[in-house]
Amino acid sequence: GDRLQAFDRTSDEYDFANPTFNVGQMNNIQLDPKAFTVAPRATTEIGMQVNLPARAEPPINGDDFDDFFSDDGAEPPRTMPDTDMYNFSTSVTVYDSLGEPRTLTAYFVKDPDDPRAWQVWIGMPGENGMMQDVADSPIDMAFDENGQLATVNGADVIEDPTDIDRLIEIEFELEDDNGAADLVATLDLLGSTQYGSRFVIQGTNQDGFTTGQLRGVNTDERGVVFAQYTNGQNKVLGQVALANFENNQGLQEVGDNKWISTFDSGAPVYGAAQTGAFGAVQAGALESSNVDLAEQLIKLITAQRNYQANAKTIETASALSQTVMNIR
Repeated sequence: GDRLQAFDRTSDEYDFANPTFNVGQMNNIQLDPKAFTVAPRATTEIGMQVNLPARAEPPINGDDFDDFFSDDGAEPPRTMPDTDMYNFSTSVTVYDSLGEPRTLTAYFVKDPDDPRAWQVWIGMPGENGMMQDVADSPIDMAFDENGQLATVNGADVIEDPTDIDRLIEIEFELEDDNGAADLVATLDLLGSTQYGSRFVIQGTNQDGFTTGQLRGVNTDERGVVFAQYTNGQNKVLGQVALANFENNQGLQEVGDNKWISTFDSGAPVYGAAQTGAFGAVQAGALESSNVDLAEQLIKLITAQRNYQANAKTIETASALSQTVMNIR
C-alpha cells in the first residue's frame, strides 16, 4: 500500500539514454492505463553511415538511374534497379504515422569523372511495389584526401558539422494508401567515409517505431523507472527519489522496515541516485546479511567438532571415575 515517489522527467519520455528530471518536485509513480499501449511514431530523422571503397570502379550503367526514377522510365516498370546500375546499397526500415514499416534503400554510385565523388539515389517501394524516388536524387557526396566526408550537395560538413544544409529532405507520398500521412524526414550521411577498405555499413538508425504493448516495468541503477514495450521502446516514468540524513543512526524504527526522521537524524535531504552522497539503486534484489555465510558455516562446523571432542573427553573422564569408584 506504500507509494513510490519519484522526480518527474523533463526530457522526451522515450529518451532512455540521457533522461533529465526535475529534482525539485516529487510525485507518486503511477502507471496510467494509457501506458499499457504505446502509440506509433512516424520516422522524422534517419542516419546512415557507410564506408565506400576508394578503388571502386564506376558501374557500367550508372546513368540509367535518371530513367529508372523518371515518369517516363523503363517499360515495364521495375521494382528495383539492376545490379549494374550501382556499386553498393543498404536499407533501413522506417515507419509511417500509423506504425507500418517501410523499407528505404540507398544506392551508391561511383562518379566516373571524380574519384572522390559519389551519387546516392534513395528509393522506396510505392504502389504495386514499384520503386520510387523519395529524395531529390541524386544526392552528391564528396570526400577529402583523408577519406572524410567533405560535402553533401555542396554543403561543407568538415568546417561546420552542425550545418543543417547537409541534411537531405526525404518526402514520400504513400500511394499504397493505408490512411497514414505522407512520410517526411531528414537523412544524415555524416560519418560516412571513403577509405581503401571494402564497403562497410557502419551504422543506420532512425527515430520511428511501431505500436507496442507493455511487457514490464523495471528500474536501473540510476533509479530511472521505465516501462518496457514489445516494440523495443523504453518509456521513462520517473526517477526514484532518495533521502539522506545528517545522522542515519538517529532514525527511529517504526516497524515493517520503515523509519522516520527525528531531531537526532536531522531533516531529510532529497536527491537522485549516483549524484552527490547518494548511492546506486539495485532493482529486483533482496537485501541480505553483511556476513560471509561460507565463513560462518565453517566456524559452525569447527565449533561442533570442538564440542563433540570436549563431550567425548568428559565422557571418558566420567567412565574412569566410575571405574575407580567401583574398585573401592
